[in-house]
Amino acid sequence: MEINQQIIDALFARRTEELAAIIQYQAHRSMAEFWGYTKLVEYYDEIIGDEQKHYKLLGDRLCYFGITPDATIPSAINIGQDVPAMHRNDNASEENAISNYNSTMSLCSENGDNGTWLIISEILKDEEDHRRDWKGRLVELDQMGEANYLSAKL
Repeated sequence: MEINQQIIDALFARRTEELAAIIQYQAHRSMAEFWGYTKLVEYYDEIIGDEQKHYKLLGDRLCYFGITPDATIPSAINIGQDVPAMHRNDNASEENAISNYNSTMSLCSENGDNGTWLIISEILKDEEDHRRDWKGRLVELDQMGEANYLSAKL
């Protein structure tokens, strides 16, 4: 298969976004741990693991194409200053990821790269699950109020 530079560029861009997600989630995890929200820490551990898996899958695909999967440092990471802001930022990051992965899947389809399409579709499903979880947490925050929501996360 001929290497398509647009797909390579998209893989690098998605990989940089995964690294940004790992860093953002790790910062939020540390804050939640400091504040004693152990149930949030558990969720952050789970989601960090998923993002690390995505980062690896994208790197493995670049290696398949004979490309060194070097890392680009993300330019924007959105750290929330409190739990509601953390959740809003995390949800926004997932929405952005979903949009970008859908675009990448379209690019793969247009260029007949079914192998990359399949990997991206696996990652997209995880990102959609993450967005569903963040939206649910935001609804809980709204319905329960911040104090009740946070007390349930201790």
